[in-house]
Amino acid sequence: MGLGSLEIYRNRLDEAASTVLGASDIAKKIGWEQGVGIALLRLGSIRRRQGSYSEGEEFLRESTSVFRHCKVRWRLAQGLYGLGVCLHAQGRLDEAAAALEESCSLYLEISVDDWEFPPTARALAKVKKDLGRASESLRWYDAAIAEHHRLQLEDKNGLSVCLADKARILNELKQYDEAALHFEASLVLSQELGDDQGVKRDQLLLQGMPKTAISWESRNFAKPRPISALQASHLLCDVKKLQRRIPQLRTSCLKLEIGVTES
Repeated sequence: MGLGSLEIYRNRLDEAASTVLGASDIAKKIGWEQGVGIALLRLGSIRRRQGSYSEGEEFLRESTSVFRHCKVRWRLAQGLYGLGVCLHAQGRLDEAAAALEESCSLYLEISVDDWEFPPTARALAKVKKDLGRASESLRWYDAAIAEHHRLQLEDKNGLSVCLADKARILNELKQYDEAALHFEASLVLSQELGDDQGVKRDQLLLQGMPKTAISWESRNFAKPRPISALQASHLLCDVKKLQRRIPQLRTSCLKLEIGVTES
């Protein structure tokens, strides 16, 4: 089973599928039910990566049934995540939301301190957006961003994408000030990663945002507010760098002073 996971990591998906199928046969022969579930989970993940969402859904549904029976909540959460992504890709939004919500709930219950909750929350946020539930979508993006910070994850690309996706929703809701800060934060991360495509994406999004006639020169700032007076932010959770850096943003004509609040 471990060799199959290694082949998936190497993106050698056909080889991975062959290896996992062999491991699945062995697990069935020795009566290792959880091993069968893991094999189904791996096969579902492979088919999902290959774009075969319907076939991936079948494997993942079977895996979740096995994990429910075995009462293995962590593996069940993994299976539900993959299932939700497959359902979303097929346009079955309500089913996708239900699977991803259960997956997120399981991760929160078992408190697994690793990288798996943020992408699951981000996937759920995307589904909520497609369902037209912007406020719910924003809450799940906030949860993903906050968890990235809490665990100090090294997945800066995932965080950058999350910030940019949340910024798009804020922009659509005409919350331009907060949207600009999220785009800016995403841009900074893209620059740190050397992600030229991400930098261009964020620059174009920033340039396309509405501007106002109010300039920073017309603002009556006596002096910057002390950092101690600010509330914690889920943005990049580095308020010291962000808050008084606002006048230096590429979107320097923001319409209002930005209050940093908990989401």
